[in-house]
Amino acid sequence: MFKRSDAQLTTHYWLCSVLSPLSESDKVAHAITSDALDWDLVMAQAHHGMVLPALYSTLSTKNLMHLVPEEIAQALQGLFELNVELIELRRDQIYAISSCLNEKDIDHIWLKGATHLMRDDWEHSPRTMLDIDIWIPNQAQHKLAFKQLSELDYESLDKNTGKVIGRGHHYPALYKPGESAGLEFHQHLVTRKLFELLPDETALANVQWLTWRGQKVGVLSPADQALQAYMQCAHMSANQFFTGQVTLMKTHDLVERLLQAGPGVLESDQFNRLKNNPWKWRANMFFTYLEHAFGFQSQLERHSGYEDRLRYPALASIAKLQGFALRTIDCVQEGRIGPFKELPQRIWRNVSETFSAKKM
Repeated sequence: MFKRSDAQLTTHYWLCSVLSPLSESDKVAHAITSDALDWDLVMAQAHHGMVLPALYSTLSTKNLMHLVPEEIAQALQGLFELNVELIELRRDQIYAISSCLNEKDIDHIWLKGATHLMRDDWEHSPRTMLDIDIWIPNQAQHKLAFKQLSELDYESLDKNTGKVIGRGHHYPALYKPGESAGLEFHQHLVTRKLFELLPDETALANVQWLTWRGQKVGVLSPADQALQAYMQCAHMSANQFFTGQVTLMKTHDLVERLLQAGPGVLESDQFNRLKNNPWKWRANMFFTYLEHAFGFQSQLERHSGYEDRLRYPALASIAKLQGFALRTIDCVQEGRIGPFKELPQRIWRNVSETFSAKKM
């Protein structure tokens, strides 16, 4: 798709306003009652953005479900209830992995979506996820961790098990028969190009250690969770508009984590790094988008360039191909595998996860 239509962009911004805890119900309701929405387009974009359960949850919280067409409302409720069942399976999967690692005193930190499932209100979480992410900061324990996970029947589809591909930050995904979610075992928190923003040692010093269902588990500090969510959206594969792939689930997650971290989060040491080059221009662009779409206010400089990126995803695709080419040259010069060789493995991983989830 070379250009998104006005209807597509309008739908996108309406979905953002529904999902945002900062938006007013009256504004969301007006779009519904004025018949300005194409519900087929709404459902298609919400499905693509992995926010169908979140759409039901937030419309319910804003007391607007009675305005939604009956068939759509029933479908959204059914999808939300199905997601709750999937979440319960994910929780059991996380518990089994933590138990297995704790048997050998392997400290581990759950990342991203997994942290939603450890909350007391997990049954109300609309988070969708195809894999779960874990970081074991002590790399001397990685070999033992792989052994423990293997005894739990986790294996990789990739022959390079135990070896990080290219400039990646986690090993090839591990899968267990009967479990629909893959396990992403992180060697580092973020890719090498982003080490400066969130160094492992800095994040580790701020980790919060919890007892969850009788198991010792770690989670990143609220500010570090928010920063990792930002990097997922603005710099990595879930990039909202730089790749032209609208992954609303990740952006919604970012806004929630920013709010949970507190009003001063953008003034924290973690986020202050974004105010300097080479991170500044992208941060300015992304937070301008968050203000426009989600109502999240920041003191960063405004940058309107996101509009063209969102409307013309082909521009981002060209930039992404250029990035792949430059990284390939870099990897070859350093004697490491390049992203073009890595790409089929990533595609296979994503296809495998998708079909595993469909079996549920």
